Amino acid sequence: TGWTMDALLGRPVLIGAREPGGWPGGSGTQDDPYIISDLETLERFRDSVNNGNTYEGQYIKIELEEDVTAIDMSPKYGATAGEGGAEVSWTPIGNFENQFLGNFDGGGYMISGLYINNRSADDQGLFGYIGEGGAIQNLGVSGSVAGYFHVGGVVGENHGTVSGCYNTGDVNGSYSNVGGVVGRNSGIVSDAYNTGDVTGNDFVGGVAGLNSQKINNCYNT
Repeated sequence: TGWTMDALLGRPVLIGAREPGGWPGGSGTQDDPYIISDLETLERFRDSVNNGNTYEGQYIKIELEEDVTAIDMSPKYGATAGEGGAEVSWTPIGNFENQFLGNFDGGGYMISGLYINNRSADDQGLFGYIGEGGAIQNLGVSGSVAGYFHVGGVVGENHGTVSGCYNTGDVNGSYSNVGGVVGRNSGIVSDAYNTGDVTGNDFVGGVAGLNSQKINNCYNT
């Protein structure tokens, strides 16, 4: 018995208790990462980051049931996915004010059906903003992303490390810094690739739209 701080809920919980909305498993260490097991957990993680939890020094990993290869967003996000056929766009994980600084391991899984249609917003992608020290690895993304400035399939703006990631969806930026994997890279991108269509007005690239640091062993087709 005893209490521990639940990073996802942002408050103490009784050790061993599985409260609704908490992590399905893990303690946030490298050997015992917090587990994301479905879309709901991914959304709660997103909301936690966007509410100011940086997860600096902590580890998060996707682990799905056997024979499940992706977290499918399409039932909830899309041009007509909402009530009465309303459009529902994904809100990215992290932004300039609330940067993700932790370690996110996709576990080799894909996020499918990503839908973002916010052509007036910056830092659009599954992740909006990865700060210095933040890292994303082993993750695929498919779907469609449309934003304004710093737009990417996996990350809108990266100042950390993106490795072993790929995008197969369409990415469009109304302005500039538009890339298949990363819109703007000011960190490291390695072992990544893009096969989706990428369009924009200025600084448009298959892997990254604008790169000011390092891109290693990546390709676009």
